[in-house]
Amino acid sequence: MDGNKPEKIVIGFWIRLLTDIVDAIILGIFGALISIPLKPLFNQMGENGLWVGLCVSFLYVGILQSKIGKGQSIAKRLFKIEVIRLDGGYLSLVKSFMRYIIIALIFYNSWIWLALTSILPILNNDAIRMVFFLMVACLFIGTVFLVAFHPQKRGLHDYIAGSIVVPKGAYDNAKILALNSKEKERNAILIWIGLSIAIIIASFFLRKVNSMDTIQELVALQKGIDQKTNFTNISINLNTKNNSTGTTKTLNIQAFLAKKTFDIDSVKKSERLKLVEVVKSSYPHLNECDAINVLIRTGFNIGIYSFYYRENTVYDKEGQEIKKGK
Repeated sequence: MDGNKPEKIVIGFWIRLLTDIVDAIILGIFGALISIPLKPLFNQMGENGLWVGLCVSFLYVGILQSKIGKGQSIAKRLFKIEVIRLDGGYLSLVKSFMRYIIIALIFYNSWIWLALTSILPILNNDAIRMVFFLMVACLFIGTVFLVAFHPQKRGLHDYIAGSIVVPKGAYDNAKILALNSKEKERNAILIWIGLSIAIIIASFFLRKVNSMDTIQELVALQKGIDQKTNFTNISINLNTKNNSTGTTKTLNIQAFLAKKTFDIDSVKKSERLKLVEVVKSSYPHLNECDAINVLIRTGFNIGIYSFYYRENTVYDKEGQEIKKGK
């Protein structure tokens, strides 16, 4: 080893992030390849195909970073680093899966939420959604900032699994223990807790600024569309723009439609019109909007790979079509 180059005892945030990106690319290539013969099946699954990708990534990361794969996914093997226990042994399969649950929740949070609410519509209310995304935000901070500030570069997922990331074959128990300053560890945890509290307070403040009434009205509209049409995974927001001619307000609605329905133009048009009728009959502030922008997507998402068709239609506040595009 170069005497002028400091010895790496543990692996920090940026190299770990890079290996995660490389692993995601590898999984994406695998997803694209299996989607060629399985495209009809994935189209039937639609966005619920997320669970396929989650299972694949769980097996890939969970197995390879356990004692079975000697602590190395393909990317970690390329970068010559490994995930091990604090005592130098490899993680059990259960511990490796526990470690990856935190990472999966962070990377796939939006799609996991969509899949969960598709299976269990009762979850689709504003309070539960807020709790879910605040939990994910706190997990993200605990993973990123703990790795950045922890003396042994251990994130929340490492605490849960009892793991540490080191250069391959360079584990040194004495040196790793010497890194563990209780004061620095405490400070790192306090940073995580402080930032998490700040995120929670900021989210409540933003909700207050954006008006609880407005949020509840949009959630009610979302539920109405879900109940009265065949659209799923619906998201709605109000977009206000200031320009030289004044202020314009657009009601943006994005939703998923199964491909077998999307491919029949008459049925697709009927579903769009039903959606617009729900907006006209149940959204109390439609007269304040300049346009209703409806973006329909179809195809599939298996988490590690997705393929979509999109069609955009704009209506005026009377429900008359203005333009359509793809």
